[in-house]
Amino acid sequence: MGIIVKEIKKKFSDNIATSILALMGVATAQSKVGILLAKSALSIPDWLFYNKLNQFLQGLELSNGDRAKMRAFLASEGCATDNCIHIMNCINAAESSNKIELMCNAMRCALNGEIDLQLYFRVVHAVNMLMEDDMEFLAEHISLLDEPKENHLPSNNHTQALFTVGAMSIINTVWNGGEYAFTSFGKILDVSAVSFADVAKYPRRKDVIDFCLKDG
Repeated sequence: MGIIVKEIKKKFSDNIATSILALMGVATAQSKVGILLAKSALSIPDWLFYNKLNQFLQGLELSNGDRAKMRAFLASEGCATDNCIHIMNCINAAESSNKIELMCNAMRCALNGEIDLQLYFRVVHAVNMLMEDDMEFLAEHISLLDEPKENHLPSNNHTQALFTVGAMSIINTVWNGGEYAFTSFGKILDVSAVSFADVAKYPRRKDVIDFCLKDG
């Protein structure tokens, strides 16, 4: 019995090590994740995790240059291994393929030098905490932060949910009956993840993020 337990622990340890190396941009480890998903006898929770991890890795489509940026990004603050585990926990908590794509969007911003590690995790945690229709509401209603009449919205399920992640705040000066207003972080959440692909909306994404960081 002890030998069996030891072998199970070794397999678990090997799989985690492979996942960490895959997140660090090691191409062979990324391939092993796909093989693990296809051939290994995984439990349903493990299969769901590795399926999401594989989607995340495939969604990034890392070039050789990006792989180096990924390693530098993960080592930019704290321990790279711990940061990989943090990302894996975030991926595991994602409820849908769309949320995985939003995490990929935020990582693309990070690899472009537009957001740092701490802000990346803040964006990803917000993505996981919100319902998808909350993020659709954010994308549809957020406008320039210096237009208070358009940014002030009345209380509803969406504004309250966005408030819990710091994407909206309760204000004293009310325009048009709206007591909730989008914050700088709400704008960052939209530009870096939710509306990342909308070039018409954000033709100069880094400038918008820089402005929000100074404003926040």
